Amino acid sequence: MRRQIERDECARKCLTILGELIRDSVRIKKKSKMDLKQPFNDLNQLVVYLTSEISRKKANSLLSDKSRGKILPSWFLEDYKKYRKAEKLHISHVRKCMDKIVPGESPNQHDHSKDELYFFITICAFNKVCQVPLKTLDKIITEHHKSERHHPEFEKLNNKPPGEKDILEMVVDRLSRNLQFNQGKYNEEQLIKFEPIFESNQEKNIAIYRAYIDSLKPIVEETWREMTKRK
Repeated sequence: MRRQIERDECARKCLTILGELIRDSVRIKKKSKMDLKQPFNDLNQLVVYLTSEISRKKANSLLSDKSRGKILPSWFLEDYKKYRKAEKLHISHVRKCMDKIVPGESPNQHDHSKDELYFFITICAFNKVCQVPLKTLDKIITEHHKSERHHPEFEKLNNKPPGEKDILEMVVDRLSRNLQFNQGKYNEEQLIKFEPIFESNQEKNIAIYRAYIDSLKPIVEETWREMTKRK
């Protein structure tokens, strides 16, 4: 009799746990369907959803031009488009400069690792739109640095020192950002303040970097004016 009671009690506990698992599964499925049918009003929740609950491929698909209006809240959508447009302008500017300086050698390679999820996470974090977990931000930026030779961090992450062409692209990238952040005019103090620190051969590489800064300023500025119609 006692054993029968114990078996019955064990069976009830198993059924209770199974029922909870089924209910949780249904709630998750319902939530996922709801998430895809209406915008997230809470961007913090959207950050978690895009980085933890679905694949990066799916996240990029949801953030594409065709779909982002379905998940981004209306109050943020227009600002997001503006921020993203500025990022795209920077990338296009650097690529156009590189094609002028070293034509045909690396077409459309600059910032090739910046996908839609990268844009979304960095735009939210850098513009303080919502709370992006530091671990999430660090992961997505580190992945970018590991894929792009024009970042000083590339050497440490891959154990591969930069070549002269990598330093050249680094210079174009930073000159472009400098113009973009200062209404099309160089801010010399910022250029000095944000000089790179190389993992190895600092003296040699910083000399190459500074020489390129001086020699490439005109073509980078001219191309910026062409693209933004600043005369």
